[in-house]
Amino acid sequence: MPFQIDSTAASGHGAGPPVRLLVGIGAEFRGDDAVGLRVVEVARPRLPSGVEVRVLAEDATTLIEWWAGADLVVIVDAMRSAQPTGSITRLDLLEPGHGAVAVPAGVLRSSHALGVAEALALARSIGRLPRRLIAYGIEGGEFAAGAPMTPSVATAIDEVAERVAGEFAG
Repeated sequence: MPFQIDSTAASGHGAGPPVRLLVGIGAEFRGDDAVGLRVVEVARPRLPSGVEVRVLAEDATTLIEWWAGADLVVIVDAMRSAQPTGSITRLDLLEPGHGAVAVPAGVLRSSHALGVAEALALARSIGRLPRRLIAYGIEGGEFAAGAPMTPSVATAIDEVAERVAGEFAG
């Protein structure tokens, strides 16, 4: 059964509580690429009130509008590097007072026109970064259309969901 997440967006800009946003990135029917979507689905009931939850299946430049001015943004996506399938990587993508950090090669690469790394660089150049930006990448192994999620990636979902919820607890 396809999951559903309420992706309503209270802007949070201006008066009101600080904006906290969780974004799951991926493609529903492309094997391990769906892991970001699954993590936010599992994490949602564990999140404190006031955390927006959104999913992204297209060009990551949409993130720039979503995260501009936010206090904390956590993104979750599949990644490809030299790590074993199912490995979890946490990256703090902003250095306090310095802006965006360099994203390691192979991490947060996208199958879309522009990925998170490119959106991060663009947001930095136009002054639209959030205050804090954390990324969780789960090493994928199978990204073909119609492929099932690999067991080691599926096993990582609950752990990442718990970690993500912890990011918003403080």
